[in-house]
Amino acid sequence: RRGEPVTGVALGTDLAENAPHSDTLLAWAVRPRWGRVDVLSIPRDTRVDIPGYRFRRINEVYAYHHRTQKDALGAAAQTRNAVEQLFRDAGGALPLRNVVQIDYDGFRRLIDRLGGVTVSIDEPMDYDDHAGDFHVHFSTGPRLLNGDDALGFVRFRGRSGDRGRVLRQMEFVRALVRRTASPNIVWRGPLVLVDTIGAVTTNMSLLDMAFLIFEARRWSPRAVHPWILPGKPKGAYWEMDRERALYVLSQLANGGGPLAPAEGGAQVAEQLGGQ
Repeated sequence: RRGEPVTGVALGTDLAENAPHSDTLLAWAVRPRWGRVDVLSIPRDTRVDIPGYRFRRINEVYAYHHRTQKDALGAAAQTRNAVEQLFRDAGGALPLRNVVQIDYDGFRRLIDRLGGVTVSIDEPMDYDDHAGDFHVHFSTGPRLLNGDDALGFVRFRGRSGDRGRVLRQMEFVRALVRRTASPNIVWRGPLVLVDTIGAVTTNMSLLDMAFLIFEARRWSPRAVHPWILPGKPKGAYWEMDRERALYVLSQLANGGGPLAPAEGGAQVAEQLGGQ
């Protein structure tokens, strides 16, 4: 409300009963004064080295602490700490005050409450996992996704692997912003807030959550600046490129600048994340 930046991490977790993993991990910075949102996607196989722990993938942080503490908020906070440690390893810093965790069921409910989200599918998506009861079958072109479809869209890996999955998630974030800014969504605002409270685990106050949800109605897709943690696959891990990660962090910490991605943000972010 004072126009100060609001930062945090968002975790999308699976439904594993004993040790759910963070299937999606985003660091974000909202600047109400500028109407700007930076979103940094961190691949789930990103390698981390945290003293005193044996795990090496960042998506295992949430699983370990959830299993040992039986506390979703505490596990999400530990994941946030791991992300901040990763940033320090790159030589940068971006304090992340807030944590927001949502599981598959909560995600489905929120998208359905919004009346679905429209995305453009640029490649056929076909996958069946009968053991995990996960099925995706989409043809190319624009498509209105309900909650189940949206979950399949953001989880699908395909030929491009985890990299394509991350870019798809960034596209979904922009589509979600377009949906929340739609005039015909106004009447859903209070219901979205109620559903959000029931679907997420967070340290944010009710007032702050309400402010951000209604603030999102002022955003346009161009206000969303997507980034991918720079790096490359190395064995079973995503190995961060420290030098280029420091550049990305400086953009997030300083609210962008002449080198920040603008209209072609997704493409710029793709270049930063590859090579």
